[in-house]
Amino acid sequence: MNRPFTLNIEAIADWPMPGMTLPQKARFSPDSKWVTYLAPEAPHSTALALWAVDLEHLKPRLLASPPQSVTLSSHETMRRERERQSWDGITDYAVIQTSSGLYFLVSDETGYAMGSPDTPLTHIAGSEGGLDAVLFGGGDRLAMVRDGNLVVLSTKDPASTRALTFGTDPDRTYGLSDFISAEEFGRQRGFWISPDESWVAFVQADVRHIEKFPLVHFETDPAAVESFAYPATGSANPRYRLGVISSEGGAIQWFDLGPDAEYLAEVSWTPSGHVAAMHLDRSQRRLHWSICDPKTGEVKPFYSEMQPSYVNIAEQTYFLHSGGAITTSESSGYRHLILIDPSGRVRQITEGSWVVTDIVDVNEAEQVVHVVATLAASHQRQLYRVSLTSGSVTPVTTTAGVHQLAFAPNHQWFIDRHESVERSPYLTICHASGELYAPLPGQAPISAHDLGLSQPEWVEIAAEDGNVLLGALYRPTNNAHPPHPLVLSVYGGPHAQRVLDAWSLTIDLEAQYLATQGFLVLKVDNRGSANRGKAFEEALYRRFGTVDVDDQTRAAAWAVRFADADPDRIGITGWSYGGYLTLMAMAKAPHIFKVGVAGAPVTDFRMYDTAYTERYMGDLQENAAGYEQASVFSHLDHFPENLLIIHGAIDENVHFRHSLRLLDAMIDKGLAPELLLLPRSRHLPRGYQMRYVIAQRRLQFLKHHLTASPPT
Repeated sequence: MNRPFTLNIEAIADWPMPGMTLPQKARFSPDSKWVTYLAPEAPHSTALALWAVDLEHLKPRLLASPPQSVTLSSHETMRRERERQSWDGITDYAVIQTSSGLYFLVSDETGYAMGSPDTPLTHIAGSEGGLDAVLFGGGDRLAMVRDGNLVVLSTKDPASTRALTFGTDPDRTYGLSDFISAEEFGRQRGFWISPDESWVAFVQADVRHIEKFPLVHFETDPAAVESFAYPATGSANPRYRLGVISSEGGAIQWFDLGPDAEYLAEVSWTPSGHVAAMHLDRSQRRLHWSICDPKTGEVKPFYSEMQPSYVNIAEQTYFLHSGGAITTSESSGYRHLILIDPSGRVRQITEGSWVVTDIVDVNEAEQVVHVVATLAASHQRQLYRVSLTSGSVTPVTTTAGVHQLAFAPNHQWFIDRHESVERSPYLTICHASGELYAPLPGQAPISAHDLGLSQPEWVEIAAEDGNVLLGALYRPTNNAHPPHPLVLSVYGGPHAQRVLDAWSLTIDLEAQYLATQGFLVLKVDNRGSANRGKAFEEALYRRFGTVDVDDQTRAAAWAVRFADADPDRIGITGWSYGGYLTLMAMAKAPHIFKVGVAGAPVTDFRMYDTAYTERYMGDLQENAAGYEQASVFSHLDHFPENLLIIHGAIDENVHFRHSLRLLDAMIDKGLAPELLLLPRSRHLPRGYQMRYVIAQRRLQFLKHHLTASPPT
């Protein structure tokens, strides 16, 4: 550590957290000879610069410093929100390999700039106002979206800029991702260049018919209204069209994906030069991959998956030169590796009561795939080598914790980002066998001991149906006498897992701070959370606010019985779905949860977005009773007094109206909850002062109602 660490409110608000200043988005160059990554130039800076290290000499080179002054476009602001991106500076980059060497692309003050390890960064004239830019492989052309249209320009001659599309309505864009696709399906891009660079596939997203939700900036003078197309549960979705156009311009070839293509979740190019599209119907019970011919417009079905509840989309799909594909599926009840042959027949490669979380490398020539999986334990992530011919699974990493991997294109190297509750993340370059080659430079991993912190304890709690729930327990560190006040820190929603053998548990400084004040803090992944198999997650299907509340209630009872928690001093807190679960737990179990702090809470899922809500809660009309019981408004008769709500006024994800309507309903019942309104905050609070105020107020509220004195 370069400076002493003191656990206080200032440390909680500081960012990045201790141990988290490390290389970001590390990846290999196309020739597998370089590793590029983002990292600050100064030790305590939050602005990322672009670096590279060659594998031969292992000497880092600064390729690009962060822009000095940038006004983010609304699209870039929303992109960072969708990615939960908290860093400043260069937050993404592209690298290409040409016959003359390595080139990279980054954003600058007004547009984009290009450089190489041996040449300085040069602004690309004509790139001003561009979004989501991509370099063509020769480095002489750039594709991007400007004013909602696809544009291709020369990196050397701005006069040769060529528009590919000519839309005139800002609510019907060509090549941009919309809110639903980015937030709920992880599709951050809206256009893709073909392998031979002769075609550009793109999505036309039409939101003209969707009601615009007003986000009011009362903090400005005059007040400003930001209109945001937000498809609420039961209402119309964006209309998507998938098309392809020559990279030289010309007529658009549109693809007919059929009437059930409600969501366009993923698009990619196959090695043979066809467009592959993953699309789902409105219920998300039926997923299809279609293969589209850019020359004729012909669309052929390739693979389908159907589930009685909903299909969780695969994070990665690799299309093979053979005409088949490698992906994952939950058809067996657990997410496993499957091989799809060119005719669409499926062979499951891995099996067992564990899940494949990521495919990180496919070596088609050797018939070997590398995956990250939970085979060792549900809260671990290890790398495994899988044979496509025999199905054998061989561990590559074995050190306990969470491993995140990036493989080199030549399959001979990988970058291992390893962390655990014992040690902060650390990136190393390894041989494909797993043997260490070298750490990435500029890192200083630390341990809990270095900070004077205690690692949380692993605990197991039996759910009512016999499932074992995994939890992390922070015990008091100030020699306080039992019984102790208890705070449950919750998320609880589907498609998420919080209790991992990861540094994020140790470096939860609010939990650690409460432990120094004599509190027990408990985190439990209830039924409904991810990576324990489909049945475990489906426990919440069509019934939010039921088994999640039951499991957190059992967790509180477990802490009273086995961890010396005081049954009369139990609080609960969470953000987003965790804020919702906080409210539902207090409403349905007020005899257990006397105090709560709900951050950005959903209060009624009829006001949340279509894709997320209908995936897990079903159709609004078919499951009207389920939506009603899942609403906080249906359970206010015995709500306890001690509630603090924290919400951003311009939260584009969980709108402030959720909290506003709750306040109104509670006042009608004679209740007076407290509110911390964040005028300039979206869903992810940013900035030291805002984080400081949130931490101070949350801890002050919990301490005031569960002990006798506020925090210092």
